[in-house]
Amino acid sequence: PPYKQCLLKKNKRQQQGKQDYGIEYLRPCIVLYNKGSPDAEAIRAIFIKDLRLRPDAIIIAGTLLEIIRVRRIVREIYRVVSDHRNSIIIWINIEPKPVSSKLKSY
Repeated sequence: PPYKQCLLKKNKRQQQGKQDYGIEYLRPCIVLYNKGSPDAEAIRAIFIKDLRLRPDAIIIAGTLLEIIRVRRIVREIYRVVSDHRNSIIIWINIEPKPVSSKLKSY
């Protein structure tokens, strides 16, 4: 949605005959397709730490695992979790668990 303070600054700049910054919207921290995450190193560090802790449960929610990086993360955690005798793996999604050759190991 438009951000009120940015819109006010935009209008003020236009009244002064200055160039518009072109930024008046709040944007969530998202990563678009084929773009790297600005938080990639932090995510990687947490991911490695979590794997070392040998989790015994995983909740996979809101994804069809079509994005390669997400699928890779889920696959690695899934392997660690499924090594536990009493592991818990929960799939939460409107769509059923994906069935594809890329995901046969799940």
